[in-house]
Amino acid sequence: MFLGDDAAAGGPFALLGITHETKQPPVVSAALHRRLAQVDSHPLRLTPEADELRLALHAAAAQVMNPALHAELVRHWPEGTPAPLPAAWRTHLSAVSDKLVGRARLIVGASGGWNPKARTRLAHLARIHRVSAPDLIRALRPAVPAVQRSGAIRRAVIEIIPPGSTGKLWAGMHAVLGVMLLALLLMLLVELSAERTPTVQAVADPPTAPSGAPPRTESTRSVPGPRRDLDHHTLIEQELRNAMALGPTQPTDAASRTARAIGVFLRSWTAMPGEARERIAAQSARVLLAVAPSEEAVSIVLDAVMARREASDPAERAAAEALAAWWQAWPDLPRSVRDQIPAITADPVTGRFDAVLASALNDWVRRGLAKDASDWARWSEALAACGGAHGSARIQSRLAALETMLSPSSPLSGPGLSRAMESVAGGLSWRSGEPSRSWLIEQLEEPSIPSDRLAVLTDVLATRLSVPGVDPSMVLAAGAGEEARMSLSSSYRAAWVAMSGVDAAVREEVLSVLTAALGRGPGGSEKDRLSTLLALARANAAAAALFMDDPATAADLLIVPPDRSDPGLTPQQGASPLDEVWASSVLAMDNPEQIMQALRQARGVRGRIDPAAAEAILLQATHGSGRELRELARDTVITSSWNEQILLALERAAIRRPSVAVGRLITEITGASMPPATDPGWHHAVRSALLPLIVERISADQPGDLVYAELELAELALRRAGGSGEKPLLASLVAETDAWLRRNTLPETDRLSPRAIEARRAGRADGIRASTQLTAIQHRAMVEAVGGTMAAQGIRPRSSVDREMERLAQSWADAERVTDQLIASFQAEARLWRSLLEGSL
Repeated sequence: MFLGDDAAAGGPFALLGITHETKQPPVVSAALHRRLAQVDSHPLRLTPEADELRLALHAAAAQVMNPALHAELVRHWPEGTPAPLPAAWRTHLSAVSDKLVGRARLIVGASGGWNPKARTRLAHLARIHRVSAPDLIRALRPAVPAVQRSGAIRRAVIEIIPPGSTGKLWAGMHAVLGVMLLALLLMLLVELSAERTPTVQAVADPPTAPSGAPPRTESTRSVPGPRRDLDHHTLIEQELRNAMALGPTQPTDAASRTARAIGVFLRSWTAMPGEARERIAAQSARVLLAVAPSEEAVSIVLDAVMARREASDPAERAAAEALAAWWQAWPDLPRSVRDQIPAITADPVTGRFDAVLASALNDWVRRGLAKDASDWARWSEALAACGGAHGSARIQSRLAALETMLSPSSPLSGPGLSRAMESVAGGLSWRSGEPSRSWLIEQLEEPSIPSDRLAVLTDVLATRLSVPGVDPSMVLAAGAGEEARMSLSSSYRAAWVAMSGVDAAVREEVLSVLTAALGRGPGGSEKDRLSTLLALARANAAAAALFMDDPATAADLLIVPPDRSDPGLTPQQGASPLDEVWASSVLAMDNPEQIMQALRQARGVRGRIDPAAAEAILLQATHGSGRELRELARDTVITSSWNEQILLALERAAIRRPSVAVGRLITEITGASMPPATDPGWHHAVRSALLPLIVERISADQPGDLVYAELELAELALRRAGGSGEKPLLASLVAETDAWLRRNTLPETDRLSPRAIEARRAGRADGIRASTQLTAIQHRAMVEAVGGTMAAQGIRPRSSVDREMERLAQSWADAERVTDQLIASFQAEARLWRSLLEGSL
């Protein structure tokens, strides 16, 4: 009835008239106000049903803006479509006119005074003219002069009644009272029937309006004039509400008052609570929407903001940038107004207004607008005031600012540089878990950073700020060489490692293993390369477990198993060789328990597998008696897929007996998606997936090749992903990569976002069939996912992650073997983990 049939489709989205993608608070708030305006415009807006609908709208908005509920609501409720205000509800009158008030007074007089009959007629009159009946009744109140005259007459009547009067006197007084009452009634009738005279209007109007402001109309009498001072955020909010009331009838006056209020807000926003900034930004957008029909009014408001986008004060400039971005993202603002707002340089609007402010402040740093130490002090104060922005974003902004000061192109030097660094670095805690620690160690070890600027920074940290674990002896000399810088880096690392928490021993051991693995050269032989690769993989797996707050698993992963680089050409002691005799004995067994025991022994064999034995294992995997037996046989096929005979048996089974079980095995081993077994392209898909892998296995020139290291690498990758059981290396890497991509919350436009990483991985893997190449490609995608997650969560400086990704890309381009590409990826990941642990210890 109030919002149309579409709003009754069910759920908060339909009630608010918004799509599933809508969840930003400003957009939802605008939809809420739009729906409330529709309810307020309905003829039945004063009924209890209208009040219930208003409560439901507020509840729906709160549900949609709750991030924890939004995804669940999307799954259960349909989208909504905005419904325009029906034409029948819209009034063609901007206010209750004097002529309509005159007609209403005649109706009251003709009805014999204020009674039910008069009220019914007035309601009918209001409905005909599409105005609010309460507004019409309020307009009928007697004017001030009439009230004063009636009061004076009543006082005169009381004063002329003397005590102790006689009968004749009473008769005379009755006559006088009758005459006076008759005169009063005549005056009231004249007042009700006559049009208002200029004299009455002059008395009813307020005193002289402020200079430059047009006279107020009947509809704006209740709006107070501009305040002299707007020295508190509540006064700014009230001024914007007053301007909102003036907007439809006096847009120029409303725009002038809005421009003044916004000017005060841009200069003093750092002293306001975050919630107040949010309200003021939203209210300013509503005022801009109210005055949108007037080009002059829009120009007044926009000019007040655009003029301050070139301000020297970074806080004022950032606030102007943020407010312009906020207006550009406001959903209901007409395009004609949006086009007048110049393109902003801040990031797109997401979340709260404080986040937009922090983004604008970060942009100020990127553009190199700082001139002296006072600019940095004001910038640091403004960034600290953005309490509603994400803490990691503010930390990254400060580290980016310090990197700007360390750059040789920075105009600051001497005492000015020292004061600027103190202002910015003082906003960081430099405690365990904050990326500032690892960032400082990286700067000390980066040859391109001048030693004289690092000397200023370390002096500030050691003598002016209370940085935990740092003393005055840990200051770099201005002309220090590489050896002195590395020594000081070790001092910082030792000081912060010594202060670690309950897992200090495990963390220090992981850090030691990472450093040792990174110090190993690739080696000349293939066996040396594989040994380096396994050492890096084990160190990375332990670091990942420590990152997931699992020190027990990290310590367990650090235990090096017996050397498996040479997988053992002879069967394990007590295990039967997998030849024709073994195959015949398995096929002759009737007891599933005996077959399972033979398969368990087969999984320990790393030597030659006879074609007949491979056929026997595969037969149990597809047609074994009992689910447990089939699962064990499938695991045996997967863990033995390093052998070409197992792959050849799988290829023959897929061609002779296509089935879902065979297709699942091929997918587990190769990572390739298989079509249904009845698909005409089944044979082509089988050969495309298996033949490159078979060729690889047959062409392996020595037992210690990468195919044998896959077992241990797959085990490490699977344990990192939190899985159990056994999977081939490629499938394990996919599981680990997916786990990291789920933690990565970077926007889609970022080059390290999940979508961008997946697109690059698919592009590199296009047309590649060799499993070792696919493994290298998948591992690089996983390293990018780890780096993206660290950047998204703010636990590593973004500049550091980008440098590591560029270094990895160059190493890949220079690699001559797939093994070298894998080693480069594992080294890049190890450097990420080492820098993270150095900062968190």
